[in-house]
Amino acid sequence: MRDTVEKQEESKSFSKLWSDFRGGCTLHGLSHITLQSSCYRGLVWFAALGLSTGYLLYLLHYEWVTYNEHPFMTSSSVKRVSSIQFPAITFCNLSPLNRSKVAADPRDEEYHMAISRLNFFGNNINWSDPYYREHNYFRPRTYDDMINESMNRTSVLKMVFFDKEDVINDVEDTITQYGMCFTWNANGLASTTYTGNSMNFVALLSINTNQSYQSMDNSHGFKVTVHDHKEHAAIEENGFLIPPGRMALATLSKTTHTYLSEPFKAFGDSYCLDTNAADFVSPVHPKPYSINACKQRCDADLMFQQCGCVLLGTKGNYPICSHYQYYQCYFNNSTPGKPVSLGPSSNCNCPQPCVQTTYDVKVSYAVFPTDETGSFMAGKLGVPKEHFKDNYIEMHIYFDYLKIHDVMQVPRYASVKDIMSNIGGQMGLLLGASILSLMEIMEFVFSCAVLLTRKCWNKLTNLKKIGKVNSKNIS
Repeated sequence: MRDTVEKQEESKSFSKLWSDFRGGCTLHGLSHITLQSSCYRGLVWFAALGLSTGYLLYLLHYEWVTYNEHPFMTSSSVKRVSSIQFPAITFCNLSPLNRSKVAADPRDEEYHMAISRLNFFGNNINWSDPYYREHNYFRPRTYDDMINESMNRTSVLKMVFFDKEDVINDVEDTITQYGMCFTWNANGLASTTYTGNSMNFVALLSINTNQSYQSMDNSHGFKVTVHDHKEHAAIEENGFLIPPGRMALATLSKTTHTYLSEPFKAFGDSYCLDTNAADFVSPVHPKPYSINACKQRCDADLMFQQCGCVLLGTKGNYPICSHYQYYQCYFNNSTPGKPVSLGPSSNCNCPQPCVQTTYDVKVSYAVFPTDETGSFMAGKLGVPKEHFKDNYIEMHIYFDYLKIHDVMQVPRYASVKDIMSNIGGQMGLLLGASILSLMEIMEFVFSCAVLLTRKCWNKLTNLKKIGKVNSKNIS
């Protein structure tokens, strides 16, 4: 019986295993690889199966490389809402200074021209003149200085409404490079259920050209920026202008951006900053992180290193520059026409946050007021008609639809089943294979390994037997 079993096992061969595997395997085309019926036909099927297998291996390698690059897709959707949070609005009179306080002497006018965007037309200031020391040009600036030098807010803010409710007392003072500016809804509490230019934010503002004095832009009018209440306004770099004698209609559209955090490269070769992470520490604490706030902090650090002081209104514990320091460091030693303070932010590392809300603004203008309105309002306000036309602006900022545009990055491989689906589809298309087909291949390889092991063992056993016989014969 034992001899019979050994003979049956030895009768098995690799060709017999291959024949059984080829006939029973579910891989498409494998059963056609034979030289018995037609050599040419077998070679063609062998080549086809080899090419399909090679291309499958290439696709599997590409799939693996792509998976490790953490690819993603960007989805965009629009949702309607019954109520929408309103953004913060920061606006600046481009001539915010009180002429009688800051330009009482030609030397004052010379200084303000020297620190404006047209400073290359100005003359060098003779700082040895006692006038500058007598009028505190060498003393560090204070918040009270800005209040004293700025136009009275009641002379600028004539009317501020939100959804037809008076909110003029909710407007806060904000110091920027322009001087004293104003922000409404800085706490982000305002929301609306209304749309259209007769609702939402409406303001009547005055420039007061007979009393006001220019700031750095050498212009008359207002500059306005719309921003999320958590964002730094950065009105020096962003916003739209409203000239005097105009009505501006600014239509808003709200977009929320959600980007994937590391390991996904949300912006080409760079990652976004996950401000919602448990271990995140804001570099602009206590303010919420934003790109503009980060750039302002970076600019302040660089300017403090270079000048030993920063501009009045800069957030943080920095020494404030005097008029003399501001001129000497920011303008006198910089490229003409380009203040030092406007350049360094390009060197700052301020990554995009992974979650951000932005507001797109479309602005249109009309002449304001009409002759009839000008006469009526001049009588109400007790000012000449021409003064009203040359100094007042009407501003409407509103949503035209209650909808939010959502832009979101989503992983291409949300889970393991996604990559398994791709691999399964490629295997099925090229070879008609499945996981069970892989088990058949593994079974065939295992059987071949067992057969090879047994053959080697039998051969080694036979060699030992022959060696023993030869030893006996020799003895």
